[in-house]
Amino acid sequence: MEKSSMFQYLYNGILSQIRAGRYIYGSSLPSAAELCRIYNVGIRTARDVLKALRDDGYIRTEERRRATVIHGTEDAGNEANLRETLARRNCMSEVYNAMELLMTPLLIFCAQQCGDDELLAVDAGAKKMARLSWIERWRLSSQLLHTILKKADNPLFNDLYSSLELYAKIPFFEGYRHPFEIAADEAEHNFRWRIEPLVRRNYHEADRRLRSMYSSVRSYVESYLQLLAEDGRAVCPPEQEKFHWDAAKGKVYLYAEIVRDITHEISLGRWRDGCFLPASKELAAHYGVSLYVVRQALKMLEGRGFIVIRNGRRVQVSLASVGADIRRFSEPEQKRDIWVYLHALQLMTVLFPHAARLAADRFTEEQRLYLRESLDKNGVAVIRSFVECVFEALPSETMRTIFKEINGLLLWGEHLMYQPGASDRVAALARLCRQAMSALDRGDNVNFAGLLNEIFIHVLLRMKKFAASAGMPEVRKIKVPASRAAGSE
Repeated sequence: MEKSSMFQYLYNGILSQIRAGRYIYGSSLPSAAELCRIYNVGIRTARDVLKALRDDGYIRTEERRRATVIHGTEDAGNEANLRETLARRNCMSEVYNAMELLMTPLLIFCAQQCGDDELLAVDAGAKKMARLSWIERWRLSSQLLHTILKKADNPLFNDLYSSLELYAKIPFFEGYRHPFEIAADEAEHNFRWRIEPLVRRNYHEADRRLRSMYSSVRSYVESYLQLLAEDGRAVCPPEQEKFHWDAAKGKVYLYAEIVRDITHEISLGRWRDGCFLPASKELAAHYGVSLYVVRQALKMLEGRGFIVIRNGRRVQVSLASVGADIRRFSEPEQKRDIWVYLHALQLMTVLFPHAARLAADRFTEEQRLYLRESLDKNGVAVIRSFVECVFEALPSETMRTIFKEINGLLLWGEHLMYQPGASDRVAALARLCRQAMSALDRGDNVNFAGLLNEIFIHVLLRMKKFAASAGMPEVRKIKVPASRAAGSE
């Protein structure tokens, strides 16, 4: 099932890019190895997909060369590509801004996990750029940044960057100088200069130089798109395209989705302890799946201790047995969800403080009032209110999309909040929200962000400890950012 879903995911992903004009007639697709990095799939899957696209008449393949798109015509491809590029004009600016604000701290966090020899190898690769063409320099710089991101051993890091890069991709049009070429030739400092502080572990200077890199490229891209829009040959773009990131791609199983949905409904109080779930046939009709899938979901819920299944009777919610046998969490289907949850938590701990500081300057009086009123809520409801308010106050739809996708993956671990003693810990975390509100009222946005991020850091530390005790000792390798909030618990 997993192999089939990954094949379809990659095949449909590439085909949608071809049909949307992002890969036009005559253009080259990424290599099989690059597709593995971009889409987080295995090399056999990438090769099988390229073969299928060739057999279906979308691409031409030759030995030792990149696959070439042969779908459509050259003229139609250029026109479609121009329309599609202009449709992404606003989105591209948002994407480069997101890379400046989010990828910079993420790269620094990953560089902190690198050994000195590994950073020196990246520096040696950057040194080779001087004798390469601007296209080769651009490709190599991307590869080196992805090399740094891989050191944290969290696939979401590379996946997020690949998605941003895909939307930031600028095609070449005859008669125009490509913005990446301008950036490579006219930038005050080269790529090696940008990453040199990472090698020296001067992270403050690395932050300044990396942000400047994305900011300068954004200005070149915006000027390029302005020229395209003003040119008389340019067609009127359709509705502006928005950034999309499917953080759960390749990880979704229907029965697991049902499990997460029912768990979430239990957390919201729709089905309380002792209540009976609808009959299996009703659940199958509601979710649009077969009885077999429903039975898989119920078996997984039973394994997590949320329900009791008795022959000849309806399924009953029974929370008393949640976490009674922690050995069940080391089973393959359980481990898969826990890994996704922990990876999402780690990504959130790195990025959330930057988002929260940005949002704090944008809160309206209505939002501040909402935050104060939310302090009267209990436990998880308080935390959710603060986090959701931060996401809503972010300055671009691209940023909101990124954090909503990460937040969606955190639901994969919602069942862990029912472990023994979790309610007491949630109460302590809710107190951090009160401290954060006080910091916000004082105008201390840094501590506001740091205190809220303490929630994610604390949960990540606790969940690592729990998963290790439940038969997953490998989770100990997940690194946790240092606390930055003053007065945090």
